[in-house]
Amino acid sequence: MKAQGGSAEPNAKEADKATAWLNQHSAGTGPFAITAWERNSAITLQRNPRDWRAKLGFDRVIIRHISDSATQALSLRRGDIDAAFNLIPEQIAALDGDAKSKADIVLRSQLSLDFIYMTLTSGADLNPALARKEARQAIASAIDYDGIRDSLIGGAAQRPPAFLPIGVGGVTADDTKAFGHRQDLAKAKTLLAKAGLSAGFSFDLAYGNASIAGISYQLLAQKIQADLGRVGIKANLQPMDQVNLRTQYAGGKTSSVLTFWNPPAVETQLWAAASIERVAKRVHWTPPPELAALVADAAAEENPARQAALWRQYEQRIVDEANYLVLLQPIYRVAIRKHVAGLDLTAAGWIFELGAARPAS
Repeated sequence: MKAQGGSAEPNAKEADKATAWLNQHSAGTGPFAITAWERNSAITLQRNPRDWRAKLGFDRVIIRHISDSATQALSLRRGDIDAAFNLIPEQIAALDGDAKSKADIVLRSQLSLDFIYMTLTSGADLNPALARKEARQAIASAIDYDGIRDSLIGGAAQRPPAFLPIGVGGVTADDTKAFGHRQDLAKAKTLLAKAGLSAGFSFDLAYGNASIAGISYQLLAQKIQADLGRVGIKANLQPMDQVNLRTQYAGGKTSSVLTFWNPPAVETQLWAAASIERVAKRVHWTPPPELAALVADAAAEENPARQAALWRQYEQRIVDEANYLVLLQPIYRVAIRKHVAGLDLTAAGWIFELGAARPAS
């Protein structure tokens, strides 16, 4: 990396000049290395001759950016591509119901540890109404979560109660049933009255021009807008480029966003700490000291049953604050041509394990 202008010195933020090289190459020990990147077009990966594992099944992998899912499905049927990742539920069902497709294509599913969530600010300077907890809770009670799961994503999802995905720290779907948000329009109207907002209020909902797990943020935002309209809350939809969204969200300049969270590692504390530290800053929420202590105690607890109980206490606190509304934990579904074996999804959802992929015998 030093030969390419990289720096690990204290002034690396200014001194490091390796970005341009890293945009076209890899520096690592993975099975494949980047040899070309064309923005919004394709990434080319070549076998890494220094990889420490056994010989790979393929010398080269090309990841193509095909934004239209119908084009993905058609390309897969024709054999132009070997795997299609972002197909919508109708296309998955069509492939599953077509005898010719089933002869050539296999469908695989994997519950991810990703989730799609919606933020609500506590910052009065961004939106005075949302600064009131009851107003945020009213939004949480107006959303049709079951409709989002069943109608928009074809049932291919679960929903955790708070900022921890189902499958870690003792979190289960039963927790969502016990204390998670659910649609209750009468309760939403009562909460609006309690907040002094019986006539409703408006707020800006930002999201990227992108899709995840076969659903576009645009469609999801329109569904939420319609749900909230039933109790007099107006969501002003603000689609934008993903880079701009990330910049505004990370800078704490959004009153509400639709985005996703995916794990850097399978460790419950990583999700929980983020929710009360850097993500809390983005939504202008100052968590009480006892909540930080609860997260620390849960992370340190060695008894699984006691640890799960502590994480449930954390979840209940997050649900009550209603700054983060988890909408979906996708079950990712991909379509792969049968002449490729070993191309498996990981729990990180949209990540393939490429090192095990090889031609089917």
